[in-house]
Amino acid sequence: LRIRRAVLEATLRSRNDFHTAFSEFEDWLDRIAGNLAELERFTANSQSLKDTAKRREWMQMHKAPSSLQELETELNAHESVLRTVEEMGRKLGAGLDSGKERAEIQNRLEAVSQRWKDVKRTEISVRDRLVEAEQEWEKLTKTLSSLLSWVEDKSKEMLAQQPVGGSLSAVMAQGAWMKNTEKEMEMKGIQVRETITNAHSFLMQHDLRPKMYRTGVLADEDEPGII
Repeated sequence: LRIRRAVLEATLRSRNDFHTAFSEFEDWLDRIAGNLAELERFTANSQSLKDTAKRREWMQMHKAPSSLQELETELNAHESVLRTVEEMGRKLGAGLDSGKERAEIQNRLEAVSQRWKDVKRTEISVRDRLVEAEQEWEKLTKTLSSLLSWVEDKSKEMLAQQPVGGSLSAVMAQGAWMKNTEKEMEMKGIQVRETITNAHSFLMQHDLRPKMYRTGVLADEDEPGII
């Protein structure tokens, strides 16, 4: 009788421990799912994704309760908790005499496992959106920086050609430099126009577009501006 009572008490403790751990995990998963749903709603708006400050806040701001980085950390930390709870449920179910209670536990385990998969899927979707938007912004700024650096280098080279004229060898060297520079400008022209167009599109999405837009000094004189 004492042994039977001890077994029953142990089973009861195990059952209570499982339900307590399971309920706490469900509460945590509810909170994470809510935060991710909010992030998904924000990032589904392409206009919001173009906002660099908001995008980086969502990705990196540790203190924000709904930041992506914090959510990723919590998800990774709780994956082992999920496995522990599942193992507790399986062991508890295997030791139960009641088929109904065993089925209820199994259903709860399957439901929380599916919710976990849904949350992970949402987290990946949100992260991909943010990373793609960040890469687009970084590509644009790097290209602009590269082009500005090229213009500055050419400006310095042009100043180094002065004074114009002089000896025959100096004139020939200056002529060769001009030809090479003109070729480089022709090659850079397409990239310059594409980059300015992309930058203008970015500004328009932020409602920061200038009143008059031209593709730049490399554009043809008769090329119309965009208002």
